[in-house]
Amino acid sequence: MRMTGASPLHGKPQDGIVVDWGDVRIMSLTKNTMQLAVLRDPVLSNDGAAMLTFNFISKEYKESLDQGGSESGPAK
Repeated sequence: MRMTGASPLHGKPQDGIVVDWGDVRIMSLTKNTMQLAVLRDPVLSNDGAAMLTFNFISKEYKESLDQGGSESGPAK
């Protein structure tokens, strides 16, 4: 997927190791979750090429976890 004029929500440490934030791959997409990945530059990262994957969940899914509505959610 090509993003123009935008980039996936990410942390400051990733700013200097990705060359093209517009070149995004959709790794998975469901009703409640989305995983987007970008390529880590091997030269800028000094750590080899790799896909950096960013995980997103829907607001409704997060609220159901907060309320204990999912058996597969994290233990509290």
